[in-house]
Amino acid sequence: MTNPNNSLKQPGAFSSFEWKIAFRYFKSKKKEGFISIISFFSLVGIMLGVATLIIVLAVMNGFRSELLDKILGINGHITIQAYDQGIDNYSDLRKELEKIDNVYSVIPTIYSQVMVSSGDQTSGAIIKAISYDDIPNVPKIDNNLIIDEYRSKDGLLIGTGMSRNLLLGIGEQLTLISPKGSQTPFGTTPRIKSYEISGIFNIGMSEYDSNFVYMPLDEAQKYFSKKASVNTIEVFLDDPEQISPVITSIRSLIGNTYYLSSWKEQNKTFFTALEVERDLMFIIVSLIVLVAGLNIVSSLIMLVKDKNSDIAILRTVGASKNSIIRIFFITGSAIGVIGTTLGVVIGIIFCTDIYAERKTLGALLVPQVLEVVGKDFSNSVFSYVPNTAESAYYGFMEQLRLVRRAEVQQQLIDAKNKGELTDELINELVMDNWPKGEKIANKDIKLRTFISQESGRNQLVSHVYDITYGVVREHDDALVCIDDSIVRGTTLKESILQILGRSKPRKLLIASTAPQIRYPDCYGIDMSELGKFIAFQAAVSLIKERGYDGLLDDVAVKCREALKESKPSLVNHVKRVYENFKVSEISDRVAELVKPKCLDGVTDVKIVFQGIENLHEALPDHPGDWYFTGDYPTPGGYRVVHKAFLNFYEDKEGRSY
Repeated sequence: MTNPNNSLKQPGAFSSFEWKIAFRYFKSKKKEGFISIISFFSLVGIMLGVATLIIVLAVMNGFRSELLDKILGINGHITIQAYDQGIDNYSDLRKELEKIDNVYSVIPTIYSQVMVSSGDQTSGAIIKAISYDDIPNVPKIDNNLIIDEYRSKDGLLIGTGMSRNLLLGIGEQLTLISPKGSQTPFGTTPRIKSYEISGIFNIGMSEYDSNFVYMPLDEAQKYFSKKASVNTIEVFLDDPEQISPVITSIRSLIGNTYYLSSWKEQNKTFFTALEVERDLMFIIVSLIVLVAGLNIVSSLIMLVKDKNSDIAILRTVGASKNSIIRIFFITGSAIGVIGTTLGVVIGIIFCTDIYAERKTLGALLVPQVLEVVGKDFSNSVFSYVPNTAESAYYGFMEQLRLVRRAEVQQQLIDAKNKGELTDELINELVMDNWPKGEKIANKDIKLRTFISQESGRNQLVSHVYDITYGVVREHDDALVCIDDSIVRGTTLKESILQILGRSKPRKLLIASTAPQIRYPDCYGIDMSELGKFIAFQAAVSLIKERGYDGLLDDVAVKCREALKESKPSLVNHVKRVYENFKVSEISDRVAELVKPKCLDGVTDVKIVFQGIENLHEALPDHPGDWYFTGDYPTPGGYRVVHKAFLNFYEDKEGRSY
């Protein structure tokens, strides 16, 4: 008879016994293959869902931060405004405000709307008058002055947009027209006065560069008859997010004498829209993770049913119901934890580097582009093919402006050393030949999502893009568009080049941030069929034109032999297709192949590709370059490229894997 005192002791919660059984179930067995497949895809779903969630939220937050930096870099975080006459005691009030914690600087200003004119050009503008001693406290202005003389003489500061629109340069006169003029027996006469331009800034937002005029505070007080008062005081904070305590302190200081508003209130509609969009994206992507989680539940249910006999044995040997529940809980949790961890790692890797890397890829294109269009920026328009090339375009434009700034700086230094520095030369250098960026192409992203099948692809791509008219001067301007990559050239030939060609530029240059894609991969509908790659087609065209008889036949023989090898060697025989030609020769032939007939005799089309060395410089931690070099990391890659070539050679369609 069994003695109850000698029975096995029940294991504790989450004991090593439960973990051991759980991980035995976690491992795949042949008879549980279907369940394991579901578990695997559940893990992958959670991993991709979490990674996507992190990347999407990072992009949204980055977009918000970028806009916030530009908006708050010029405007105060807290604004104190007079209800009617003005703020007379602004000097004393400024001293008190500067004592409050988290306050970086306090700037008395005069805000007003005026008309501005120069010659035959007239437009509206916003006057922002501050003491020029306070400009260093507005870094977005102080750090973005292209050229200035405001430190040596008073005058107006205008943006590059207004400078270009009104054809104004340093030392020239800008006329201000205010409707709030003097009272006469015949009514109110406008107040009109001209001022010299002493500085030009470039913030990077057209709203500010085209509409804002900075004016010395004492001169604005005379012009607007404010005597010794201002109508606004702007308060800048060290931490704009911690604004509530500062508002409370200011409110206790000024009471209800003046109107008080914060940057959150002034931009409430805009930032609320961003918050709503971010929350919706969070919910949508979270549903992906939820679906993957439900797959885990379904796989566990099937696993429990499959393990009925195991459960019975465990119960017989003394395992409790709770212990068995914990075993299956550990199995399901392991899938979730591993998937989440991998997703977090992937998301962080992408978010850390991808934006900077794309901008670097764009910047590294500048020398190649300048070789084609030269440095005649005044007769060139720079744009991008939406939407994936946008980040690279920003890096490209930044580098292009740096090139121009260095050129202007050197010319100013040379002229100064020779004693030839004149106002005319300064105006010429500041006003002329600066890179002009425009968004000329527009993309219907909703329609683009339908291009998932080979059938109907050409018809669909012809409707995806549209153009902004009036940006390019016909037959005078060169048009440069940054593209992310060029695989088959279908979209270029059937849509983009035809649409961009409607603007009739004298030269149309497409600059790819990726090198020539020469070799296939198992990714997407674009990447599997070698014979459809535009770089490969260009190389084959050159082979036939230059009479390299038998080369393609030799490559086919080598590919067949390689596929028969029981132990394949890591040799890419398809490289021989390209070895007789320079990159530039293939690029020129690509341009000939994708150029639509409608542009013959109208526009010169050129295409440049990123260099392999530049790719490695921009992405030093990402060695995967087999799309471009053909150096695959595994034997399977070489089998794919050899099979892809034979499919082309034998005129077969379909994927090579």
